[in-house]
Order: sequence, then C-alpha cells, then structure tokens
Amino acid sequence: MDKRNKKYFNNEKKLQTDIKHLLLTETFKMSLSIANGKCAAFKTDNNYSYFDLFAGNGEFGNGEQGSPLLVYDIMANHLNSRNYFKNLRMILTDKEVANIKNLNKLLSIKEKQTNDNRIQYIAEAKDWELCSNDIKKCLNASSWGFVFADQYSTELHLQPFIDLLQDSCRLKDVLAFYTYRTLSRQHGRACDNDVDRICKTLNITKEQFETEDFSEKFQSQLIENYSKLKEFIIGVSFPTTVNKKLITADYFYLVFATNSLKLVDSFLNAYEKALKLYGNYAPQHKLFENEDMLNIIIDSNSKNLSELFIYITKNFLSWKNIINNHLFVPTSDYLINKIQELSVQGKIKISAPEEFLYKNDSTKFKKAEISKSRKNMEQLKIEVIEKSSQGKLFP
Repeated sequence: MDKRNKKYFNNEKKLQTDIKHLLLTETFKMSLSIANGKCAAFKTDNNYSYFDLFAGNGEFGNGEQGSPLLVYDIMANHLNSRNYFKNLRMILTDKEVANIKNLNKLLSIKEKQTNDNRIQYIAEAKDWELCSNDIKKCLNASSWGFVFADQYSTELHLQPFIDLLQDSCRLKDVLAFYTYRTLSRQHGRACDNDVDRICKTLNITKEQFETEDFSEKFQSQLIENYSKLKEFIIGVSFPTTVNKKLITADYFYLVFATNSLKLVDSFLNAYEKALKLYGNYAPQHKLFENEDMLNIIIDSNSKNLSELFIYITKNFLSWKNIINNHLFVPTSDYLINKIQELSVQGKIKISAPEEFLYKNDSTKFKKAEISKSRKNMEQLKIEVIEKSSQGKLFP
C-alpha cells in the first residue's frame, strides 16, 4: 500500500476530514433529494449512481466511517422514504487491493445489517484512469449521479478527469479534493517529478508552471477546466490539523461543480455550518460593501441576477479570510438581500415581470419568488445607476 494512503487510513480521522465529510454528505443528500423529486415530477424511473474514484478502505484507525460508508447510509435512509429511482448504485475504485478488500467487507456487513440489497455496489482495485472507459459507460448508463474525487495528493490528473466527465455528467454533480499546500510546496521546490505532477494535476504546461503565480494559476485553472462541465463552480478552502487542533490556514480545497442553484446554496450552507462548528465563526461585517458590489456588477458585466451569482461563485472562498475578517458566506439569499438593498438606495435599477415586483414600490422585488429558480433569477434585470470609484474586488 502507498505510504501516504496507509498512514491516512491507519490514523484516527482528523478534523479536516470531518469538515470534508460534512460538505460531502450535506451536498450529496441534497443532490439525491433534488434528483428524486425530478423523477417523481416527470414520472421516470431513472437510476442514480455515486462514483468515488479514491474510495479508500472504508474506515479509519479508530473505526470511524470513510466516505463510501457515509454515502451508503444516506442512500439506505433515502430508501426508507419515498424513492422514485429504479436503482441506486455505487461505483467505487481504489488502486490498493487491501483497501478494496476491506471496503467490500464493510459494505457487505452494511447490506446484512439493513437487510436490503437495493443499493447495488461495485468496488474494484483499479486505478481510475486505467478503467476510465468502464467508468464512462457507468456514467452514461445512469441519468443522475454524484462524482467524488478525493485524491490523496496529486493523483487526480485534470485533463483525463475532464475527458471522463465530458458529455457524461449533465445531470451529475462533481466534487473534487485538492491538497493545495502540498502543491504549493512542490511548486516551490520545483524538481522534475514535482513539476510533472503539478502540470498534470492542474492541466498546465511547463512554461505556464514557470511563469505564472501559483496561487492565481491554481484557482484559475480549476475554474476554467470545471467550467467546461458545469455552470456553477465554487471552491472553498479549509485548514489542516496540528496537535489535534485546526490551524487557520488555506491548506485543502474542495471544488464543487453543478448546474443546480439549490445545490450551490446547499454546498455553501454546509461550508457555513463547518465554519461555525470548527472555526468559531461569528460574521460581523458584510461580505461586500455597497461599493464592492457595484464594482462586481460592472466588472462582471452582469445583466441579471443569475449572471451575477454565477460570476461570484466562480471564485474561491478562503477559510482564513472569512474567519479573520468575520465575513459572510455568499449564498444566493445573501446576494438577493444585497441587491434589494442597493435598489432601495437608488444605486442600481431593477426590472422584472410585474409578478416579481411590488406594485407600490418598484425598487423592491419579491425575494422568495426570485430565489425559487435560476430561471426566475434571470428575470431580474440589473442596471448600475451610481458608478463606483473603487477598483476590482476579484482579479
């Protein structure tokens, strides 16, 4: 077994893994729920599949469950409610034979405990890249799904991953894990092996590696590549554990790609929940002051609320910056409230079909109606009246 892999699973689960699992499980539950509702509404009996490309062995040294078992439990709970899927499936890969052997054992125990074999699972000891054709067939055979790529260090080569998902994940959500600090350290050392790994992880050339600022290139490359798959791309950082305590630093990143506004909010709400549970989160300041928001509208050239939300989500949120500066997390609710405030102040002009506006005050819109869907958000047009004198907030 790879040394890093063995060390990871033989140890007790660390706090940063709790954060990662919180974001995964909260977002996965919503993904499953939304897809189930669509199946019910359209009276289909489609399949839903969960893909984990670095599944691990299913448990940590202290017996706590790994991500595949957490997802299995969520699926099992779902089957106890109103289920409209024909099949629920799990496709799990890990290149370590010992990991898959233990994972299959644990899943078999789960199946016997629940006395329910409606969750179909395949766990195989394969490098995901070497069986990408088989995985793509499974992707195409399932209408709905969720893809989790929880790499140990630099094993997720971005171009093959995008190729795997291209044209196969229209109704599937994607969550990928990155050890930013490891990549950053390797970039600083820049030996030949490190350069090659980083270039493959970020899908950049050696020329780009040598000339670009790493922090900026890390974010821009992930956004650019995942934008080929989905409309909403959001990245969030979280810290590492030292002496059983979290240190406030941007050590790890999760990148989430989806076409669902509800799932973006679910992911951001889970991140906010993690900040409260593990970061003593107590926001005191507005994320964007009015001048900042005006600049964002101008810089993004956003003509409606949906365009503005997409622009804001295609940026990475820093755990360190949010904690240190007591900032709010930019959910759609927060953004809608801010746009309402700017409209009432006369700094922007809004327009929308009359059913979305209040008859006695054209500066106010019905927030609950606008927030129901991306289509409704597109109906709220935005025009800046008062220009801002400040510079750009985002690069």
